[in-house]
Amino acid sequence: MSGSIYHCERILSRANLNYMTRVNLEMTNSIHETNDVVVKLTAVTVVFLPLNLVAGLWGMNVTVPGIASQNPGVRNFFIILGSMVVYAIVCVLVLRRVKF
Repeated sequence: MSGSIYHCERILSRANLNYMTRVNLEMTNSIHETNDVVVKLTAVTVVFLPLNLVAGLWGMNVTVPGIASQNPGVRNFFIILGSMVVYAIVCVLVLRRVKF
């Protein structure tokens, strides 16, 4: 009887060890997937946060520097828009080159 109990105890301890190892591996995979998502969201933030800041500053209802009061052209608008597009393209190219 004691031999049978000893045998069952060894089987259960091995099963518990195998189960805990599997849980540990699944948790490690989950952590790696979460880290990958965080890295991608960081890349998106790097590209869009400065663009949002520039759009917010230039979208305020105040006098905009560089625009003459007699002739308010759209030159500055296109300069800002073009620089934002160039910044976004450069960021995307740098992130792809680094394989981010």
